[in-house]
Amino acid sequence: MAFTSSRCSATGFSETVETARNRVLLTRKKRFLTENNEAFLLGVSSDITDLKRTEGELKQANQELEEFAYRTSHDLRSPLVSSIKLLEITLKILRKGDTEKSEKYLFIVRESLQKLESLVTDILRLTRLRHTTSEIVAVDLTNLIENVLKKLSNLDGYHLLDIRLHIEPHLPLSLDISNLTLVLENLVSNAIKYYNPRSEAPYIAIDAAIKSSALTMRVRDNGLGFPESALPQIFGMFKRFHPQVSFGAGLGLYMVKKSIDKMGGSITLLPTASETVFEFSIPLTAQDIPQAS
Repeated sequence: MAFTSSRCSATGFSETVETARNRVLLTRKKRFLTENNEAFLLGVSSDITDLKRTEGELKQANQELEEFAYRTSHDLRSPLVSSIKLLEITLKILRKGDTEKSEKYLFIVRESLQKLESLVTDILRLTRLRHTTSEIVAVDLTNLIENVLKKLSNLDGYHLLDIRLHIEPHLPLSLDISNLTLVLENLVSNAIKYYNPRSEAPYIAIDAAIKSSALTMRVRDNGLGFPESALPQIFGMFKRFHPQVSFGAGLGLYMVKKSIDKMGGSITLLPTASETVFEFSIPLTAQDIPQAS
């Protein structure tokens, strides 16, 4: 939009960022005087909502990158340093012929390196998540969930759990299979790792239905759950809530959230006294939404 004015001299200028009806506007105002000394104000507003949103996303990404760099450098170095020291001690003990004590230290080294391997695996998965493009294919949900369960069936405690499936959409749906698989693997593996050994009937339930033009899924369990204080940071990077039960990098739920965002969906942890319930929704294309007969 262009504005022209003749024989006018500028006497003032202002620039403000304003919010109106959930839109962010950059408003520029300029005061003019005519040759007859009459004052008038010229104002132009530009919609910068998308620019501000992108700016916010870039700031968040930079903060996450800084935290990621710091934490990974620390968490990668720590087990390596401790393992090297333990191996040096073990070598000295072996030279003295104390095989029993040497074996004890070697088990500690193995555990430390297993934690390191878990962290490296999560870092690689997160890197792939950030750089791979979506792969939208026809997905049979029941088959996908059964494959996820089969892959995780070797985890400790799996065979103690009652697996309950309630999958309503039986026809294939067009979905991002790699990101959806990552979400289900992380949520289900967490439910297995953190099941409650004191529960008489531990279970994992997976529900799926089409609601309001979206696939809505719930992964429920009656395991250890989360402390109320953890809820605001549940999807944060490097957050671990039961370190005494199972080791991990604390990136699983962070990757779950990023995968859901990448699919254009949303996820929440529903507050409930008896269950841990993660509910997420993924928008569907028109061809996947059942039409009323």
